[in-house]
Amino acid sequence: MSAIVLVTTTALTSDILKYLRPATSDDKVLVMTRIVGVIIIIVSAFFAIDVPQLIVPLVSVSMGVIACCVFIPLIFGLYWDRGTATGFVASLVASFGSVVLWQLFGNPLIHLYSSV
Repeated sequence: MSAIVLVTTTALTSDILKYLRPATSDDKVLVMTRIVGVIIIIVSAFFAIDVPQLIVPLVSVSMGVIACCVFIPLIFGLYWDRGTATGFVASLVASFGSVVLWQLFGNPLIHLYSSV
């Protein structure tokens, strides 16, 4: 859990905040990192209250987010010569949006039906 919180807070504050506002001081980024980390932990604790019913959907969402928002932009960012910072941020937003839309309108638990 601590690694996920660390990666998420660093991505949201250091990467995205520094991209949107490059003049942000390191002290402000550190404070924002701590605030975002506490918020993520509180939200995680709230969802952990009712674990038995929520564990499969939460794991499904987290794997979708990891696959779409981290894996694809990272691979294209490393191996595509024309990749830019703007394209990377756009792909993060588009990937996250596709995961959210799939969860809302698609069949988020498609793997459960294949085992029945």
